[in-house]
Amino acid sequence: MTGRPESGFTLLEMLVVLMVLALGTALVMVSSRQGPAQQLKAECSRLASWLEAARAQARAQGLPVQALVDAGGVTVSGLPKESFPNDRLNWLQASTRAEAGLWVLGPEPILPPQSIGLSTQSESGAAAATTEQAVTSGLEPWECRP
Repeated sequence: MTGRPESGFTLLEMLVVLMVLALGTALVMVSSRQGPAQQLKAECSRLASWLEAARAQARAQGLPVQALVDAGGVTVSGLPKESFPNDRLNWLQASTRAEAGLWVLGPEPILPPQSIGLSTQSESGAAAATTEQAVTSGLEPWECRP
């Protein structure tokens, strides 16, 4: 039976392709994991956005609003539930720590400079592994800085 050769892939070729795909998938999975520094940056960005939203509501409604930071997150007081239904922001990571305190968010358009320090504890719990700061100059919106 001579004639045209059979078309298709050999078993060995298929196994090589599957091995390359498996290796590529494993590398993507390992590289996409967030380390403590990336997790803390995400936590800080989330906090800054949330504080700025509360600050905007305080200005719009002319209400005195404060943010209370504790070990588990931040609570905003002074805004009605209708305008700011999520008055509590809990940390996404159990290892996130913040400076406890009370920060003024409004209603004044110009506030004193403020900052909230965030850190994450290392696995051993010995010292802060990474730090970020949610800051505002009082005129500018809240933002994150290392």
